[in-house]
Amino acid sequence: MSTKKTDFDVIVIGGGPGGVASAVRVSQLGGKVCLVEKADLGGICMNRGCIPYSHMMMAVSLKKKISTLGRDMGIKTREVKIELSTLIKRQSRIISSLRASLKKLLMSKKVEVLKGRAKIIVPGRIQVNGNTLSCKKIIIATGSRWDRPESLKDIAGKILNSDHILNLKEIKGSFLISGSSPFAMEIAQYLKSNGGEVYLITEQKRLLEKESKAICSRISKLLKEQGIKIITGQKISSCKWDKGRYRVSLNGIGDTVVVDHMVFMKRVPNLEGVMIDGLLLDESNTYIRVNERMETSIEGIYAVGDVCSPEEMHFSHLASAGGIVAAENSMGIDSHINLKLIPRVIYTYPQLAFIGLTKQEAKEKGFQVITGSAPLSMNPYGMILAQDYGHIEVVADKRYGEIMGIHMIGDGVCELAGQGVLAIQMEATLRELFSTAFPHPSLSESIIEAMRQCSGEAIFLP
Repeated sequence: MSTKKTDFDVIVIGGGPGGVASAVRVSQLGGKVCLVEKADLGGICMNRGCIPYSHMMMAVSLKKKISTLGRDMGIKTREVKIELSTLIKRQSRIISSLRASLKKLLMSKKVEVLKGRAKIIVPGRIQVNGNTLSCKKIIIATGSRWDRPESLKDIAGKILNSDHILNLKEIKGSFLISGSSPFAMEIAQYLKSNGGEVYLITEQKRLLEKESKAICSRISKLLKEQGIKIITGQKISSCKWDKGRYRVSLNGIGDTVVVDHMVFMKRVPNLEGVMIDGLLLDESNTYIRVNERMETSIEGIYAVGDVCSPEEMHFSHLASAGGIVAAENSMGIDSHINLKLIPRVIYTYPQLAFIGLTKQEAKEKGFQVITGSAPLSMNPYGMILAQDYGHIEVVADKRYGEIMGIHMIGDGVCELAGQGVLAIQMEATLRELFSTAFPHPSLSESIIEAMRQCSGEAIFLP
């Protein structure tokens, strides 16, 4: 019995990190693949997210190091200031170069790229620019979009988000940053470092309430010392535009906060064009439900990245990892994603990195938990770098010594996060790593020292 020929083995909707990884992996496995993108290749991350904001936060970090650490080392400078127009030009050059490289990559991997809006008609059939394409499998990688709460609908056109911040050539006045995005802290530091007065408001009981309390208390204290006003456990009840300023009322606070600019940081999955009968959402009715194979509730349709993740897990490396898993399963390979191996990294200054389970999560799962920590202020290289707030926390199972979580704050801990991922992936135990010699002097030494402290065997800690 003959079967009808399809146009493609796999069609990927969305050209962000998840979509690109999916398309390239399908091609590597011998599949004919089409990638549909309505805007710029690279998605939010490359164009308006992690790449430009990592660049901006690097400028903040350099300014801080030159003006404080450099001064302590005898490096004499006049006032250190970030020239925003120059920063934005360099940022644009980097992004343009990345886009060009990505286009060449997809061409070299024989991925057919279509520009336009895709709409799923039925499983195995989509519409792009009025043309209908058929395929065996579909991978949804449409990312996320900005959202607005009901209390801000009347002034929605005046509200800023992180896209607007990227192009500010001058930062003046006061800013109120609201929303549940973990990246709001980066925006707050960037605005404050360039002369803005900043309020950071969250409905959570504390910043990053699902992450390590020990680490998050340190970044919260540091932000306050930098002059950022943090208000937790509060929700905007109303906001009015009055004489060129915003009058913001918060639940539980009688006083009204008056600011020059409103920045709302909330992204929700972009479901435009992909919602069809039978496609189920999660319990909160927010994002597409998938299993560990990245399969949706409809056979032959997969979803990866922001479109199938809660906001606190909107990380491009999660999208890429999920994209590879979806691609392999679409081509007949049995592949699974392990969410406990996905690091949660935030590019504040200093940086934050969370890998695996927190102490509380491990206890809730029934483990007997032991923890150890090492302050980077007692690490020789940490002293050189003036890592007064640096800290590494290790969570382990008491019975077998298996490492279950590593959580860090410090300059450059994004680079140390990979070591934590490998330790958990390899199911390493504390004792297996006790004999490991990390380079000296380096911040990484404190990872092993924190592990030793779990068992009361720390060498260089009192």
